[in-house]
Amino acid sequence: MGRVIRICATCVLTFLLLSCSHTANTDGGAYAKTIQTASEVGTALVGEGGDVTAVSIAIMSEGALIYSRGFGSREIETQSPVDTHIRFNIGSITKVFTAILTLMLQEDGLLDLDDRVADLMERFSPSDERARDVTVRMLLDHQSGLSGTDMNDAFSTAPSPLYAERALKALADVPLKHDPGAFNPYCNDGFTVAQILLEELSGKSFAQLLQERIFEPLGMHASSVGFYPDEENVAQSYIDRSIKLSREYVNLAASGGITSTAEDLLRFATVLFAPDLLNEASLSEYCSPQYPRYADQMPYEPFPSFGLGWDFTSMQPYAEQGIQVLGKTGGTLAYTTMLLVLPQSQSAVVLLSSGHIDPVGATLPIVDALLRETGQISSDPPPQQKKEPPSSLPSDIDRYSGYWGNAEGLVQITFDHEASVMHQAIWDGTSFVPQKVLFAVGEAMFEDQSGLLYTFAVLQGFDVLLRIHTPYNQASIAMTRLSLPPRAIEHEFSDGSWLAVNHSSGDFTIDAFTTATIEDLGQIVLLNGIPYAIRTERETAMMLPALRDQSPPRLDEEGYLRVASYRLIKTTDIPPVRRGEVITIEGDGTSIWRTIDEGQRYECSVPLGGRVVILDNEMETIDDTLFSQQRQVTVEGGAYIAFMADRAVSFELQSVTGH
Repeated sequence: MGRVIRICATCVLTFLLLSCSHTANTDGGAYAKTIQTASEVGTALVGEGGDVTAVSIAIMSEGALIYSRGFGSREIETQSPVDTHIRFNIGSITKVFTAILTLMLQEDGLLDLDDRVADLMERFSPSDERARDVTVRMLLDHQSGLSGTDMNDAFSTAPSPLYAERALKALADVPLKHDPGAFNPYCNDGFTVAQILLEELSGKSFAQLLQERIFEPLGMHASSVGFYPDEENVAQSYIDRSIKLSREYVNLAASGGITSTAEDLLRFATVLFAPDLLNEASLSEYCSPQYPRYADQMPYEPFPSFGLGWDFTSMQPYAEQGIQVLGKTGGTLAYTTMLLVLPQSQSAVVLLSSGHIDPVGATLPIVDALLRETGQISSDPPPQQKKEPPSSLPSDIDRYSGYWGNAEGLVQITFDHEASVMHQAIWDGTSFVPQKVLFAVGEAMFEDQSGLLYTFAVLQGFDVLLRIHTPYNQASIAMTRLSLPPRAIEHEFSDGSWLAVNHSSGDFTIDAFTTATIEDLGQIVLLNGIPYAIRTERETAMMLPALRDQSPPRLDEEGYLRVASYRLIKTTDIPPVRRGEVITIEGDGTSIWRTIDEGQRYECSVPLGGRVVILDNEMETIDDTLFSQQRQVTVEGGAYIAFMADRAVSFELQSVTGH
């Protein structure tokens, strides 16, 4: 391999920057196959069905830019081509920036990764006593036990400076999902807490820290927290390539708020090539896996191998050939992104996309082509999965019968000894319906119809079902057995649908929540299908220590349901529209709901700064003027209608039919 040119903070280096939508090394040369693969990936993404309209791909090898190209149109209406300066929200790739800032403050002597957050930040005071053991490190490697993601105003049409403080306040009432350090389910809330901590210790905003400590030293002049007002070279996003979305601002700033270009992210990748922005000890920590305690209790490597901000710090089949690949995906409501860094060869691949794609699946072929073309890995086919022979069920397998939970909801597991199979059935709202049959194979293992292997284990005192990632010795937690309280508790939870009364007018997500109880399982309540343990008559706790994005529901004294920072009204408590009613909004983050009686029909003008959302009785969106841009809406009987605004306005409803 030729002489490696290191890219340093002063930018005294060979970093070939392209100013238009074309390819570096267009003659192919040493990277012909890599360039061909990248071009095929980009072309396919914007040419396939779905909502992808703009893609930017950039590749670095041996410290030099070898490829940068845009695909598609930045805006369908004008057919403006995508150039290499186009900006995207990079989503959760932001997390690896937050981790570097934290390491920098450690080098400054302002914190230590293993300091307890509560000792550094008095305002971090969840009611759960275990939270006092949450360390700074655990905020960055998903081991804190915090609930997951507060979606209230997380993605909006304008910056929401109050998001972080509101999310922190909501966490105070939520018990942890596991002991700190025991498990590592993906957790955005940890990075929100980290943002507040960094700002308090440094006396600077998160945006200032990024600008002064990372963007400026690395020459990342096209990067910022959020889009600039009125900038034009932005990858526009669409619903079904037809409905133009408003510009997206990600208010989970330290978790996903950076806006950047593919080439700027290559500049960032150079941080991993040698000590510079970080000293040698910090850089080593930054590139290392951060294993939770459960990893010591199973004979497999945890998958994924989370690091400080990273989704994975190694990847097969490259790791077994001595190649470290660090990766971070990003996903917002409007964009999907991928950053892969290979420190040993000073290489990196960045893919930024509007819309929704499989970021790992789209980007790995490019990395694979680069490694093969440069001779870093062999062209041998990957090892074949060993086929496990059929077997009988273990004699003690019935101990795993019972109720389990995962991201799909509440699952019941039973066993058929005669057929040597495991049956999984999922709760559909009225009963458990068959979902999957798994056959006993090998030694205490099960195989599903698609060939995936599973086995049971006990980790940190929880029964879990592991998914084995063959042919490599890796496993992830597929579901967890519910640890049910010994008896049901008297409570005030009931079945129903709920809608938030504290939406901002620019919130991208207007979702309904459902609660449900099961007669034979009086110890739990389901929120959107996920089980929570009933602790008191109005409070619940999380039951699934390895599941991301949980929010235990609780009832306040006024009968509203609290989920993270949402305040929700039960749909049966929403009053109907009255004839001649005028709905007044003060622009204070309040959303007012009304129902329309059957047989009635109303028309409503939408004032400047106002927004109307109409849902049918199945909670599906009929119209949302944030996206449709309608200034006059018609509402039929049986619908729910929400009024919200960014200023003080009034909505007048005129009855068209009815009695």
